Amino acid sequence: MPFTTWVESTALSTWLRQSTSLWAFPFVLSVHTFGMAILAGLNSALALRVLGVARRVPMEPLDKLFPIMWGGFSLSAASGVLLFIAAATMKAPQVLFWIKLSLVACGMINLHFFREALFPNEKRADAPPRKPKALAIMSLVVWTATITAGRFMAYL
Repeated sequence: MPFTTWVESTALSTWLRQSTSLWAFPFVLSVHTFGMAILAGLNSALALRVLGVARRVPMEPLDKLFPIMWGGFSLSAASGVLLFIAAATMKAPQVLFWIKLSLVACGMINLHFFREALFPNEKRADAPPRKPKALAIMSLVVWTATITAGRFMAYL
């Protein structure tokens, strides 16, 4: 039995898909959206600040946003696994699903380098300098594309 068929036949998958409870699919989808809003929203605000919006806002305190963004990613990742479990046979063959996952990976890698560019770690003084504005633009493009791909998946 293929993995996708097996995972969709589990009790959890059946419950997520067929339950009329708001704690099933609607709750998981809401958590996924909330996590992505935290991640992409804060990331976009930071990117816009780097690109010159709200110049009066000091950069140093914005370093505290990165753990919150990772928390948003964690919420989205955990709920995303549950959403996949609910419709594995439908999502796994979709090219758009794999594009979305690739974009998420690119976004998280970009997030890592974005933080290093904005708030360099003294322990890694030998690291080559990064260009924060280019990473900010990349961030805006990648998270917009990720959200768009995710929304389009609902219609395929």
